[in-house]
Amino acid sequence: MFERMIKIRGLLGLVLLASVVAPSLALTPPNKPEDMERAKREHWSYQPIADPTPPQVKHADHVADPIDAFVLARLEKANIEPAPTADRRTLIRRLSFDLTGLPPTYDQVQAFVNDKSPDAYAKLVDRLLASPQYGEHWARHWLDVARYADTIGYDGGGRMRKFPFAWTYRDYVIRSFNDDKPYNRFITEQIAADRMGLPEGDPALAGLGLLTVGRQFLGKINSITDDRIDVITRGIMAQTVACARCHDHKYDVIPTTDYYALYGVLRSVDVPEPMDMPVIGKPMGNDKQQASYQAELAKRTKAVEDHLQKVRDAVSKEITERADDYLKLAAGKVDMIDHIWRRLASHFKRAWQRAGKPDPTTPERKADIIKYVSELSQESPELFFNQGERNENNRLKGRVAALQLESPGAPPRAMVVTASKPFDPYVFIRGNQGARGDHVDRRFLTVLGGQKFTEGAGRLELARAVASDKNPLTARVWANRVWMHLLGEALVRTPGDFGNRGEQPTHPLLLDHLATQLIKSGWSTKQLIRRIVMSSTYRQANVINDDYAQRDPENRLIWRANRKRLMFEATRDALLSVAGRLDASLYGRPVDLFKSPYSTRRAVYGFIDRQDLPQTLRAFDFANPDQSTPERAVTTVPQQALFMMNSPFVIEQAQAVTKHTEAIADPGQRLVALYHRVYQRDPSASEMDLGRHYLGDKPSDDAWARYAQALLLSNEFVFVD
Repeated sequence: MFERMIKIRGLLGLVLLASVVAPSLALTPPNKPEDMERAKREHWSYQPIADPTPPQVKHADHVADPIDAFVLARLEKANIEPAPTADRRTLIRRLSFDLTGLPPTYDQVQAFVNDKSPDAYAKLVDRLLASPQYGEHWARHWLDVARYADTIGYDGGGRMRKFPFAWTYRDYVIRSFNDDKPYNRFITEQIAADRMGLPEGDPALAGLGLLTVGRQFLGKINSITDDRIDVITRGIMAQTVACARCHDHKYDVIPTTDYYALYGVLRSVDVPEPMDMPVIGKPMGNDKQQASYQAELAKRTKAVEDHLQKVRDAVSKEITERADDYLKLAAGKVDMIDHIWRRLASHFKRAWQRAGKPDPTTPERKADIIKYVSELSQESPELFFNQGERNENNRLKGRVAALQLESPGAPPRAMVVTASKPFDPYVFIRGNQGARGDHVDRRFLTVLGGQKFTEGAGRLELARAVASDKNPLTARVWANRVWMHLLGEALVRTPGDFGNRGEQPTHPLLLDHLATQLIKSGWSTKQLIRRIVMSSTYRQANVINDDYAQRDPENRLIWRANRKRLMFEATRDALLSVAGRLDASLYGRPVDLFKSPYSTRRAVYGFIDRQDLPQTLRAFDFANPDQSTPERAVTTVPQQALFMMNSPFVIEQAQAVTKHTEAIADPGQRLVALYHRVYQRDPSASEMDLGRHYLGDKPSDDAWARYAQALLLSNEFVFVD
């Protein structure tokens, strides 16, 4: 008995030891040369993209596109039959929301239902892809990845927190989708448009907003650069490279040297002041608005210059009066603790050291140093600011930036970066720039070839490597995300991580087929979308089979359609659409979505404050603008229902819906018209009975508005089958 207890304790000890030691062994970074080679050979996402032949299937009549053969082969192997094709009302509603983010009208539904031509569905797809609303909807998917916002995040010192021209990047993205800009070109412009030889004022320069609309981290360059590395590597290639900032990646073949190789590329940029950014179009305002803008701009710019001149004058006076004190301080003849003047000390010290003379107090030496510091104060007065002067300068410059953001007379400018002197990168040991590790070359990720960049800092070479046909990640990642937005679930269910900690693709051959077709089509997103939505797989009904649901509860084999909940933007836009109040105008400066009188523009044009994100957006799972978000969370919380029940905006739209039916005298016919407007279908008999029972014989306007609101807050309105 005693011996048995000893053995049990010994086994427990081994288990406890394993629980401590095993994780540390598992966390050994897999970044030896042999690990790199093994990853290139074995890990699925680093393999060259194949062009697989569609498999042979028994039910070939179900194959409308090769996509279906890949899906059906897996279903047949599991003895599962695909769901039947959805009815036409479901299909047009699904397509309309998936491609444009807006509901169809009742007349559009009826026209499609009654169109007996064999190409009716294809015509519907082409019409929706050609609509300008397509670009607005799909741009929002990309803006999540680009961590788009209209503000810099937290900052102090009176600095302007708004980006005056972030909206030009948003408009660039919308135009790119509407124009079906090749995805590889789209990526290249966002990383290196300024290095592509574009003509002056080319609107494509606005694509550089990918590098500039992120959080500004109080101006800390290392954090800003880290954010840019993340948005390119995780946002575009689903590689968590930012995890290698302080140590080799714990799970993936990404050494710290890879991180700092990219750091050297992306730190080698400057961001110009807003007024120095290139103009990429004409002002949207009329002549009077433009003249008003120019007059106010001159006034506010003069205030900035007057303040700078005031500082110059103060510094000049101080140089004249206290030069001897500063020279003694610079020479170390006065204890810094006892000295009360701080403003010019460091500049006098540098000037004295530059003179290289032991005694700076002789008249000729003194005159030379004073002259140098005086000239410096005239050229760069901001170097000599005290805290109060810095705050005032930030406030005055903020007024200039605010005018550029708010005035319709201001011309649009691109939020560009410009090339600076290439940063010579080295490893920051444990992320500390002061602790120098090994020198590294500016180059691409080792596991993807590691080619060195030799043209300047290498940003254009980086862009081309990311967008290359030979890169096994970029096309796969984009094909996976397009599938996710259309089918409701991705083929790789970790769309932001194609590394060792990410999931394997459920249909690897299908993913490679889609990526191959994307590249062969000239990287056309519209063609990729068209192929997917034309497939029988996309057109399946959302029909639950208890047996299949037990065997495949997550629908990984895609035997039915997934029910999808609308994003907040689509919900809000749908409310405006059925109320007949949606403003269809394209592009322009951001609007406040949550301030009365409520804007009727699409939600993609809403002002996004990353530091003070409205609680409504948080409640509806809006993408966190502080980081790249390839996939939004989907939650169900009370605040969502409370918004639909109590928001003045929703109540306003419900009242507007009833206004469109108030000319109908008969309550029954008016009830039918209400269903046509909200759900694009006829009400059932039970729904008619329920409506009559609630409304009574002589319903008031308030009763109609409340009933309309009840329809708007139903699941049918915010879910798509």
